[in-house]
Amino acid sequence: MSTLVVYSDTSDGHILSQDSVSWQYAYQGPADYSAVRAGTALGAYVGDAQVIVGQRKSSQSYQDENEDWWYEESFQAWEAFLAFDTSSVGWGTVSAAVLNLTSQEDKSVTDFIIEARLRDWGTGLTTADWVAGASLSGLTLLAHRDTASGWTVNTGYDLTDDAFAANVNKTGTTRLNLSSSLTRTGTEPSEYFYEQVSAYAADQAGTTKDPKLTITYTEKVEVYDGPGPTLDAVIRKTASASFTANAIFAVLRTGSFTANAVIKAAVPGSVTGDAIRLRTFHFGQGVW
Repeated sequence: MSTLVVYSDTSDGHILSQDSVSWQYAYQGPADYSAVRAGTALGAYVGDAQVIVGQRKSSQSYQDENEDWWYEESFQAWEAFLAFDTSSVGWGTVSAAVLNLTSQEDKSVTDFIIEARLRDWGTGLTTADWVAGASLSGLTLLAHRDTASGWTVNTGYDLTDDAFAANVNKTGTTRLNLSSSLTRTGTEPSEYFYEQVSAYAADQAGTTKDPKLTITYTEKVEVYDGPGPTLDAVIRKTASASFTANAIFAVLRTGSFTANAVIKAAVPGSVTGDAIRLRTFHFGQGVW
């Protein structure tokens, strides 16, 4: 058994979807949660020290430059995207794959399940990679973590496996989407109750807190169970009684080649050790 530990690529990041309404005197709400869940006013963030997963509803009041009061209501949702170079597994058989995330911030006043789903979002994250909440269930669930079980800051957590081992890209990059179970089910967040968490990303200093994938696999060993080498295969011509030692050495003569190698091969009856001994060699001395 072999073990491969891979850290997330620096192309990782998150996408924010949001909708807001503002008014000064008469209420103009509400903001459109369904539009946020589907993906609207999207922004992709790559290169940050953390990735964000979850959703929230917020309200605020503020004064403009004329000291007039304004009120605003908004919904936000976040999906994170990770990539792991798993190509060195090759044609081995994967028996386990464990995703580990380190908590950077916990704002899960309302708990939810972080769901890691298979999603090939390509080599560069863009807003086009957002997955609508209604489409999340169509992506293969690889692993999950219930924030109710803990999301203490600066603590690493192994996500519970669902089907990660069977979905590792053994000859390329394994890419995935991290999203909230509440976004998937379309559960609108309550006002003032955060439903989001953050995990450290590859762009934070060092790798100690990076997203990590630990793969256990068995390397594939090729066993040849066919006939041994023949003279035909060695000299790459059809063997016949007319072949002489001269013909053989005209094909195979190299500085490292010895007569011992020839007389150990299965050769036609007309090519004997005696015939080979009669050959004058021009490489090496004292062959016999």
